[in-house]
Amino acid sequence: MKNGSAPDERWNLRKGGERFRASGEHMPLRADDGSVQSVVKILRDRTQQRTEAAERNASELRFRSLVEVSLQVVWFGDAASNITYCNPIWYEFPG
Repeated sequence: MKNGSAPDERWNLRKGGERFRASGEHMPLRADDGSVQSVVKILRDRTQQRTEAAERNASELRFRSLVEVSLQVVWFGDAASNITYCNPIWYEFPG
């Protein structure tokens, strides 16, 4: 906490035994003269964000797994007409 805060993120346990993912930050509470009187830790529940990210990653993995082995030509482009992704069959198609 030399620089004024100490962030961390980890699993925590609620009183009822339920686990939750939280980001926390320790910060010193200083007196007017600058001396540290106490320390406060603020927790922010990140369980939903972590769960949603894991679901997105799993969905992306399933999608990529299917597209990579598909015998169909699959490609994506952006608004500027740049091709951003092509599956392996695409490269075989035009030669």
